[in-house]
Amino acid sequence: MQSAIGRNRRRPLGARWLGWAVAAWLLSSGAVPAMAQGGAAYLKLGVGARALGMGGAFTAVADDATALFWNPAGLARLQKQEVTGMHAQLSLDRNFDFVGYARPTEDKSGGWGVGYTRFSITGIPETRVRPGTSLPVLTDDVFDAAGNLVTAGVGTVKIFSLFDDVEQNVSGSYGRKVGDRLYLGGSVRYLKQSLFTADGSGFGFDLGGLYMAGDDWTLGFAAKDLAESIEFGGGLQDADVDSTFSAGAAYKGIKNTLVSVDATRTGDQDLKLRAGAERWFADKYAIRAGTNRGNVSAGASLRFNDWQFDYAYQSQDLGDIQRLSFVYRF
Repeated sequence: MQSAIGRNRRRPLGARWLGWAVAAWLLSSGAVPAMAQGGAAYLKLGVGARALGMGGAFTAVADDATALFWNPAGLARLQKQEVTGMHAQLSLDRNFDFVGYARPTEDKSGGWGVGYTRFSITGIPETRVRPGTSLPVLTDDVFDAAGNLVTAGVGTVKIFSLFDDVEQNVSGSYGRKVGDRLYLGGSVRYLKQSLFTADGSGFGFDLGGLYMAGDDWTLGFAAKDLAESIEFGGGLQDADVDSTFSAGAAYKGIKNTLVSVDATRTGDQDLKLRAGAERWFADKYAIRAGTNRGNVSAGASLRFNDWQFDYAYQSQDLGDIQRLSFVYRF
């Protein structure tokens, strides 16, 4: 036990650790239900540095393999097979990864694909409240370099070990052209989460559509995470995933430039606006800018033969984020 605590004490015990410690204490002590509603929040982060560099205003764009996430109807617009992947190391020791594969049907009337997403938070402290106390105050025990207890502090919460929160999902998607201008699609998703001693899983699905309103205009809609929840069993509360509804428009009437805007609502939150723009140079280089709920974003791309490499920067309240992704077309 002392070595586990010692490992923890050699890492900074800032505000984030205190927050995690209190949350873990509440979880282990039963002060709140183990799993509250609004689960799988990572599904709202978005995938693909290209889309995120445009502020996430991608509902009416969805013209590459990241349509697996943004709008499955866009899979019907693919002309080649695509493999895409993204990695993001977020603030507060969060890691977010996505990989997907998509391809058009033989007659090019539709497209299908599969995706895998993994989100994790590492090094969460397992805490317990000292007997006879109730308020969660982080321990200020002092340890030597070997992890041995030197001085016992007066805190009411002690850290006994570290654990990870790992959330994953696998999805399958299909899109099809159903008219001269209309594309429809859907996805089925299997989710799994492991948090401390709790393990849960569940299913959900997405629906999406694209309408070619003209040579330069595309309208899109997506309903995501429908009827989706993670069931833990053993008397633990299920984690319902908030559904997200998006409608957007994209315009490409300016030479080598794409402009898009989305209106999105998640759960019972207020309507949020996202907007972005992308401009290509010599079909090899691109720059992007966007805004998502007041947070700015920017990005760039490089194309080399069948490869495309994308970078995005996002400002966020929990810390600025940089993301890298790639697309390989063949």
